Amino acid sequence: MPERKSWVEIVLMPMVVAIVGIVGTVLITQQQSNSATLMRATELEKTQEIATADRQIKVLELFADKILSPDQNQKLLALRLLAAVDGDLAKKLATAVSEDESETPQIKAFAKRMAIDVAMRGNSFPVIASYPSFDDAVIFAKGIESKKYDYMPEIYLSENHFYGVTLGGYLSQKEALKRVKYAKDNNIAPDAYVRSSHKWSDNLLTK
Repeated sequence: MPERKSWVEIVLMPMVVAIVGIVGTVLITQQQSNSATLMRATELEKTQEIATADRQIKVLELFADKILSPDQNQKLLALRLLAAVDGDLAKKLATAVSEDESETPQIKAFAKRMAIDVAMRGNSFPVIASYPSFDDAVIFAKGIESKKYDYMPEIYLSENHFYGVTLGGYLSQKEALKRVKYAKDNNIAPDAYVRSSHKWSDNLLTK
């Protein structure tokens, strides 16, 4: 005769099978969700890299005549303008120019100083607002400026082409966090935050 199952086996086995099935389903679903999130993040990163490269090509095309000009004043102007538009690109170009033996000593010295200055800058921004329109960013910044806070507002163009209104830029992480706290404590921007990047423009509010 076949061995009779105990009541424990009869009661517990279906529960064990059900639990294993539920756990398995949860793990598979979580893995699929994590994979989808990773794929989206990778696609976004690639899109941003392509957009950055495309923008840098357009910037180089815009300043090509000045960069290649035999007039050293035009080259100096191009380097200054590049630093304002794209600090990372300016650093690369300035390094290349400083190592070019065909350049004049003045151009090489200026380019070397610029490359060092850009490299030594921090990469943190205490952001208090963000706008797709430069004019809207200026209106907000001027309103903050008129209230005479401890920190003057500045405006930077980010990689995603939004204008960030900040309490300073290219700061250390510590200093940026300090200013974010100041913004929150003084009700300037309750949702202020720190954004880190080497690819923001120079301060556009003074331009």
